[in-house]
Amino acid sequence: MLQKIRNNKKIFNLVWAIRGLWGMTPEKKNELFFQKKTKNIIPNYLNQYKQIRKLNIGAQIHIQEGWLSVDIWPAKDGIAYMDATKQFPLEKESFDYIFSEHMIEHIPLQDGFFMLKECHRILKSGGKIRIATPCMDYLIEKVNNKDDITQKYFKKLVKPIMAPNINISIDRTYFINYLTYNYNHKFIYSKDSLTDLLTDAGFKNIKVYQPGQSDDDNLKNMEIHHQYVGEEINNFETIVVEAEK
Repeated sequence: MLQKIRNNKKIFNLVWAIRGLWGMTPEKKNELFFQKKTKNIIPNYLNQYKQIRKLNIGAQIHIQEGWLSVDIWPAKDGIAYMDATKQFPLEKESFDYIFSEHMIEHIPLQDGFFMLKECHRILKSGGKIRIATPCMDYLIEKVNNKDDITQKYFKKLVKPIMAPNINISIDRTYFINYLTYNYNHKFIYSKDSLTDLLTDAGFKNIKVYQPGQSDDDNLKNMEIHHQYVGEEINNFETIVVEAEK
């Protein structure tokens, strides 16, 4: 029987492929599947764009002309597989811009620092990075106001998830727990903590912007998170930081 299988090359290869997958973690299977499916996207981009190169990390379904979109779970054709917690499959000083929206909070702090160091490595001198992420400062400061947008955020997002059957009032405790224990978040940054990581990774000229705003036309109107939660809520929770190599 074994000899018959060996004589049939297709069956033989299939058997060994199944044996190779046996015992693999879902993450490893995901990596192998998407690496194979999207293997041509990165080299094709590098061949097409030789002057100005732009990288979108954690793109989800975000594809824009001139940008290389990557994600650990590519959800749309044209997005390449890349794990930002491992060395990027890109040469040093090969990109001009990097953008990442609501992604860095989904990996642990040490992985976030590694990702920023890799971003610094692949950026050209004078290249820029733009990071958008939920901000702990904003929640702590703005919740105290209990204004209309705070109440809207509370009613639309916090209460339905944290305490749908409990009569609770607006309190920073619920907001902080909502942001830290939902959506598979691993670390929520403040302005200072994100600045520390960027500085330690080698970046300079760190500036804070509102979503969509930038002094560089290449980085304006990049955020799309508002399409899911609305502009008011996105501005309420999101800090946008740019830095330069």
